[in-house]
Amino acid sequence: MPLLFGREGEHAVNVVLRKGYKGEAPSEDECIGAMQALLIERFGAVQFGSFLGRMSVADTLKILRGSEDEYGFKTLVMQGIYLPALGRFYREVLNEYFEVSTILCSDPFDLYRLVRRGEKIIGHLARQLSGQNYTIQCHNSVSDRKGIHANSCGMHGNHFRSRDLFERVMRRPQRVTQDFISFLVLRPILMGEGKIGADRGREDTFYQISARTDFEDYLMGEGTAYQRPLINTRNESHADWSNYSRFHVINSEGNRSPWALAFDLGLTSIFLAALDDGAIDLGWYLEYPVDTLHKISRDLLFKEEHPVIDRVTRSASSKKALDMLAEILRQLELYVAQRSGLPAWCGKLVGEAQELVDLLKAGDYRRAQRMLDWAIKLKFIEEYAERHLNIDLDLEESWSHIKIKALDIGYHHIHDEWVWRAVKEWRDVRDADKYDPSDDGITNFWSWSDEEPKDSRNYLLWLMLRNPYLRNRTRIMDWEFIKFGEKNPWDADTFCLKDPQYFNRAYLSELLQGDFDFST
Repeated sequence: MPLLFGREGEHAVNVVLRKGYKGEAPSEDECIGAMQALLIERFGAVQFGSFLGRMSVADTLKILRGSEDEYGFKTLVMQGIYLPALGRFYREVLNEYFEVSTILCSDPFDLYRLVRRGEKIIGHLARQLSGQNYTIQCHNSVSDRKGIHANSCGMHGNHFRSRDLFERVMRRPQRVTQDFISFLVLRPILMGEGKIGADRGREDTFYQISARTDFEDYLMGEGTAYQRPLINTRNESHADWSNYSRFHVINSEGNRSPWALAFDLGLTSIFLAALDDGAIDLGWYLEYPVDTLHKISRDLLFKEEHPVIDRVTRSASSKKALDMLAEILRQLELYVAQRSGLPAWCGKLVGEAQELVDLLKAGDYRRAQRMLDWAIKLKFIEEYAERHLNIDLDLEESWSHIKIKALDIGYHHIHDEWVWRAVKEWRDVRDADKYDPSDDGITNFWSWSDEEPKDSRNYLLWLMLRNPYLRNRTRIMDWEFIKFGEKNPWDADTFCLKDPQYFNRAYLSELLQGDFDFST
């Protein structure tokens, strides 16, 4: 089974009144609706969901821009719209977040491009819709930094694997479940976004590796919005249920570094494949996984040892976080070397992760300060405080200074990315510009929509929605179904896209014998 994965990213939307203005401003939901309307008008987006097939584009735009149809507005903003070469944009069900669910990818750096393109589009829309008396602010951090009352946007990875693996991990918890939990506890070392302080009454600290950890409460369950588990057991495959499962990994972070996001999505995909093939054989498991997760996030020097249980002797002992992560990476290295058919990036990614862990074990943080968000941000804040703010961060109370906290959340602002631009320049963030879409073409849909999503069923949608003959005859009902025809969508022909591997470029090329002209 190929490695296929995508990402759901929730972006906080806040309307901030300008100083001295006491009048009215749009709500966050109204901003999201207006953003979706602009995506349809200017970016080539199309309607998503069964409700939308019953109305014209003009009627849809009218509702999104605040007609009196309250039910229609809520339905439209939550079902959202679809950009053929990127994914679905919609309002998150429980909170006023603007969520982007990307199409499937087989390369984590291609996925980073999609994530950044989505962020840049949202940032552009926020600036376009900001008024004379208010600004629309957006960020991609998984914490709003409000302490005991903090909220968390979700950054979720979606990984397609076999139905058998899902049943073994979720329905019959055993050794593979313990191994997956261990991996999830340790991976924030390579993909944490970093955060000043603590949230939700957790143990206080001046800085953490992970911004999401304070919102993680227990081992397994279906929660995503309030109490959140390490393993999300939601059983929505968005594919043929009998053959496929979707691992909905809900504890990703608001990455800016391409390598941090690649370690998140790429290493998780490799680990699940190895787990599926029986190639993970850890001789231990974590005795207190959730507690260990919280402690690792606060242990910036990785000195603390964490309780584990030996699988052979059943005796208790302890291990350091980097030693445990290094052992997992060695098993992934062996798996990638022996498993034929894996993409070339797999070996490179595992190798880079191993080198980083070895350097961290030796106390050398220089490479991490160019590749891992938590280390990049920490070093930038320290340098900026010394150069420009004259703030001594050796004093613990200095970390609560309003300007230091502004740098922390500013790292994640997508409506105004001056902090991130400064970080890239000062810290020489590795490959940040290489995989970052250009600002010049971001507002012109046709300048970047030529990039084919050739690895999955999304290729068929891309072909159909770029074709003028087919575009107005196609209705996307869900990730698994499309309707086609000039009739009422309920009477139109239905195409089932149950297999995420089918209808990719190679499959369609063979099926159509290379003729992709659908106009006839």
